[in-house]
Amino acid sequence: MPETKPITMPQTVNEQKSRDRALWWEVLAIFALFVLYGAYPVPDVNEQYYIGKAIHFWNADYFPNDPFLNAPDSHWFYCVVFGLFSKLMGPTALAWFGRVIIWLGAAFGWQRLSSALVRRTGMSILTAMGFLFFIEHFHLAGEWVAGGVEGKGFAFPFVFLGLADALRGRYNRAWIFLGLASAFHVLVGGWATAALLLALMPVMFGSMKRFAKGFLPGLVIGGTVALFGLIPALMLDFGVPREITDSAHQIYVFERIAHHLVASSLGWTFRLRFALLAALWLLLLRLPSDKQDKTSPESVWNRFTGAALLFALVGLLLDYGSLWLVNHHLCGDRRWAASLLRFYWFRLSDWVVPAAVALGGIRLITDNAKDWFRDRSRIRNTLLWLPPALLLFAGLKFLYRAEAVRVASAATIDPLWPVLPRPTDGVTFLTVLVFFSLAAVILRHFHRAGARNLSFLIAALVCTASAFGSISMLQMKTEPIVPRSCPPKASIAKGWLDICRWARENTDPGAVFLVPKGCDSLKWNARRADAGQWKEIPQDARSIVEWYKKMEALYVPIGAKSSARWNQPLICALINKGRNRYDRICQEYRIDYIISELPPYQVMTNAKALERYNQFLEREVYRNSQFIVLKARPEEPTQAPARDDAAAQQK
Repeated sequence: MPETKPITMPQTVNEQKSRDRALWWEVLAIFALFVLYGAYPVPDVNEQYYIGKAIHFWNADYFPNDPFLNAPDSHWFYCVVFGLFSKLMGPTALAWFGRVIIWLGAAFGWQRLSSALVRRTGMSILTAMGFLFFIEHFHLAGEWVAGGVEGKGFAFPFVFLGLADALRGRYNRAWIFLGLASAFHVLVGGWATAALLLALMPVMFGSMKRFAKGFLPGLVIGGTVALFGLIPALMLDFGVPREITDSAHQIYVFERIAHHLVASSLGWTFRLRFALLAALWLLLLRLPSDKQDKTSPESVWNRFTGAALLFALVGLLLDYGSLWLVNHHLCGDRRWAASLLRFYWFRLSDWVVPAAVALGGIRLITDNAKDWFRDRSRIRNTLLWLPPALLLFAGLKFLYRAEAVRVASAATIDPLWPVLPRPTDGVTFLTVLVFFSLAAVILRHFHRAGARNLSFLIAALVCTASAFGSISMLQMKTEPIVPRSCPPKASIAKGWLDICRWARENTDPGAVFLVPKGCDSLKWNARRADAGQWKEIPQDARSIVEWYKKMEALYVPIGAKSSARWNQPLICALINKGRNRYDRICQEYRIDYIISELPPYQVMTNAKALERYNQFLEREVYRNSQFIVLKARPEEPTQAPARDDAAAQQK
């Protein structure tokens, strides 16, 4: 009688359950990292604009006369989907709800993407740490992933999921995910789709039958979904005369968003650090590895990263090429360059290169960990410097914690959630530890190959990059934490929040304010409309031209021509133009109150400036140690009701 084989199905099921539990623990750990990294007090940078847009889409009575909220929506799908939740909760609750959804989705997507390349349990947590570390300190043009609520925040989880499926050969599902990403944010999803198309070219067209079955259905479905993001973006300038669109593009690219779009306008340190990171990725490609065919996840990912760098190179050529043509009188202006640079050529590479270094570095470390830890002397030498480093981080954290918590706790008008300082020191320390280990592994690889000089150079590069990033991150974390929509200094932020409280309690709900440049959260904290904000640039050409004219009227002193004219305090523009001119400006834009900084000492020593300043003081209604509130026009504004019903309904 033959021997009966044992049934192995229960063991397989248990193993699958164990793997599933490990996956979700990884997701929760990555989610915790994103929370620690991005839990700034509400509202974060741009949150009041994106959340305001979403609320206004479904409720036209939410600041009905605000010019920015009434401008055409470039992120229509985001407003439709996320704005619907504004029917159930107020702005602060909506911000935290959106953050949790974004961070949880990004954590799940990152775990899927990371595990497709680094196939070891738990390693996606380390790759997420490295990703956050490098994207913050080695980006070129200001891209980020974990932060406040924006349209792109909802796009990134779908980008991660789409790339993870593409690396696993599930191409149809990948295109659908990228279509959803493009619907939420056409540039984030669109650039990722374009790069993946280039990366999969060797795979897609090898067989027409394979293309028709494995790629075409997903491309059709994903492309159809992406139209929800593409069509509203294309309609922004539809039917607008060419001279208006040309002017709007130049304003958008060279005046307002140059720090995201024009590499030549950035500091040399931004260009250098990104070049170092790109060079590090290229060096990682040269390290010994198993042979991979064109369909392997590593090959597809490397081609995808290369495509992202190619797009960045095109952006650099457009920028510096147009600048060279103008300087050599071969071209009259840069309007043709503005029409192309407005598409954010650096957006994809800003996050893909940090992700590639993090994923490649952690994979290299895990592949060599067994050999490394066999040598006890190396373990001992590595551990010797850990206690002093930990003590240094703990000491600095203790010194600044009290002030950080005090300021953060006061930095909200409508608290719903415990306001957290940003405790990422531990993340920073562990990330630096991991990438110093990466340097050691690279060093050993090249020592084995006999390239000692090159190995020293690579190790020095990794160590310098990690040290540079850790020092700058530590500097930032030792500053008091305030909402990033407030003025950056703690003392000024407190004065600004006090002014917002006063405005909310003592002015009519329909009042319109002129506020200093950089004080961006009036609508959120005071529940009052502002006449226009430097950060609140609309997206359609007609509105951009009108917005620019208004900004010059409100903020630019007479005769100022250089780019520094936008950095003048509002009080300087008030004194420069005088009360009579501002009376006409406030009448034109229906402004009821002006919030201004208190004047610098030099005003008190200049008789003419002091005379003009005293004319404004005749209309003073409130002040604190940082700001002053003035009536904007001679007529008396409507008195505020005893209870702010509009604000109460929004809660």
